[in-house]
Amino acid sequence: MRLRFTNQFEKQLDKISDKRIRLQIAKALQELKDAPTLSSVAWVKKLKGYSKAYRIRSGSYRIGLFQEQDGYITVAHIDVRGSFYQRFP
Repeated sequence: MRLRFTNQFEKQLDKISDKRIRLQIAKALQELKDAPTLSSVAWVKKLKGYSKAYRIRSGSYRIGLFQEQDGYITVAHIDVRGSFYQRFP
């Protein structure tokens, strides 16, 4: 799949200093990129109440995604679990 990253996501990712967590996030995004479709990835969950919003769980962090009509997946937000659902989507 083709991924796009928002500036907000990149800024939030830069604030994560733990290398182990950053490696987990990079691995999850690489697996997402290698997958043929979003629905074929078992650990991607659709958010209730939103038609195009999804999340990935990576340890204590959550990654927010949007499925775009042009075939891209927009990676929009990353945060710890407690704050993620208050700020995304």
